[in-house]
Amino acid sequence: MKRVLIPTDFSIRSLNMVQHAVNKFPGEKIEIVLFHLLAMPTSITELMVLPRKKNEYYSIVSDEFYEATQILKNKYASSIDSFTITFQHGSTRAWFNNFLEGRKIDAVVAPGELELAPVFKSSINMSKLIDKCKCLIITPRMKQAEIAEHVPSMAELLPVAQ
Repeated sequence: MKRVLIPTDFSIRSLNMVQHAVNKFPGEKIEIVLFHLLAMPTSITELMVLPRKKNEYYSIVSDEFYEATQILKNKYASSIDSFTITFQHGSTRAWFNNFLEGRKIDAVVAPGELELAPVFKSSINMSKLIDKCKCLIITPRMKQAEIAEHVPSMAELLPVAQ
């Protein structure tokens, strides 16, 4: 089984990258890790309340987003084993590579031209970390205009019955 990290801003549009992960490993089961990176707190007070903020982080994930992941899991049932949502604090290449190694991540989907919106003030753009990571990088080949035109709706995520 392959484990693939996909950066997300928890928009339905960001789930477009799932298809690229599935296409990269045809016939293999994959575990999708939806990942959002946050800057390390800068004060001792922020560090002390960090464990309590976990619920705040997960509350940003909409029901529609959870539903979309379930639809994708059903659509690609032969490929997707599971979805996991992870928030982490860090910002260095060394930290990121250690995280990838520790979580046994096989590949990372680079957002490419897809611009992920910062969800929190402390959200970090992961593009530079991904470009320098030590595992396989999957880069979708979509231009910004194509991304803007194709924002999937929930209906588009459903397989078409014939």
